[in-house]
Amino acid sequence: MRISNKKRHCDSFGGFMTLLMIWAAIFSVIAVIVYYYTGQIEAVGGVFLAALISFGIMSYQAAGSYEGRIIEIKKEEIYVSDEDGGSTETKFFAFIQKPDGQTMKLEMGYNNWKVGDYIIKRTGEINPVVINK
Repeated sequence: MRISNKKRHCDSFGGFMTLLMIWAAIFSVIAVIVYYYTGQIEAVGGVFLAALISFGIMSYQAAGSYEGRIIEIKKEEIYVSDEDGGSTETKFFAFIQKPDGQTMKLEMGYNNWKVGDYIIKRTGEINPVVINK
């Protein structure tokens, strides 16, 4: 079954609009709480600035799209610096071969992916999903 580009565009737009409504509701509640506790409208300006920054990050995450099959999963030691001098963290990365033959590297986070899974990340969605293909 093939999905038309128009259908996919509507789905991704609807997904982004859902994210936008949730984002607006959360920051509206935070702004009301901040104003209620401080009594100063200027404090709401800080909430507005935080909302703009988070909107930029959310839009960036939702913008891209990719798909491909996981061909390898590697464990890597990553150095992370902090005020105590730094430490190493173990992170898992999935190497994904896209349909055009290119390979991309994704941090797995808490995903339970395995070699052979087919990953799709659509525009308007934050996280990629595994599909049977």
